[in-house]
Amino acid sequence: MFFRRSTHLMIFALIIVFLISGCGSVKSMKFTSDNVQQVMDEIGKSKDLTGEEHSLLLAAMIRYKMQKSQAFEGKTVSEVIAEQRKLKADYDAQEAEKKRLADEAKKKAAAIAAELSQYLIVTPTNKGFREKNIYSGQFEDYILFTFAFQNKGSKDIRAFRGNTAFSDLFGEPIYSTNLTYDEGIKAGQTKTWEGSVKYNQFIEQHSRLKNKNLDALKFVWTAKSILFADGTTIGETN
Repeated sequence: MFFRRSTHLMIFALIIVFLISGCGSVKSMKFTSDNVQQVMDEIGKSKDLTGEEHSLLLAAMIRYKMQKSQAFEGKTVSEVIAEQRKLKADYDAQEAEKKRLADEAKKKAAAIAAELSQYLIVTPTNKGFREKNIYSGQFEDYILFTFAFQNKGSKDIRAFRGNTAFSDLFGEPIYSTNLTYDEGIKAGQTKTWEGSVKYNQFIEQHSRLKNKNLDALKFVWTAKSILFADGTTIGETN
């Protein structure tokens, strides 16, 4: 009889301890519209949350505040943390997918450019500057470029398009723009072409491009597509 009573008392005591410890954890505290600061103060004094849980809770409360949302009302600290952890996991997954798609697109573009380089070479051969002259009807300043287009293939090229990019000698980007040419290049032929950039002195990239000699610039041509005279196309089709 004594044994049974002691056993029951022990079980009862364990239940009480469990309930007290459970109630005493800040994770079980519920948020209301009036006790947010109180709950956060208790959390600040408590050691119940890990560093990661602290960060998630703070991120959640900042999110609620920015959204002017009261959606935290009635939720426990633990529930708010779990909600934020799921949001973070979803965001991380989306960012990882964006990065994967961006990497795939970059690899695809590099493969296309490598293939097209077998047929076409684009090289800047001269750089100049033409100042505006209102008396001759020239109302804008222009940075001028001369390019050489070499058709290395055995088929006539009807048109091509791609991207031109200039950087300094250390590879720091200065200026880039798309280029489309549709005047044709015979097989084995090299043609020269003059292009221009309307100069704006208040745009830093324009100033840097204007003030550097051609031999102080690195140039990268990234071909996107070539349309041949026989109607076939290689590279991007849209």
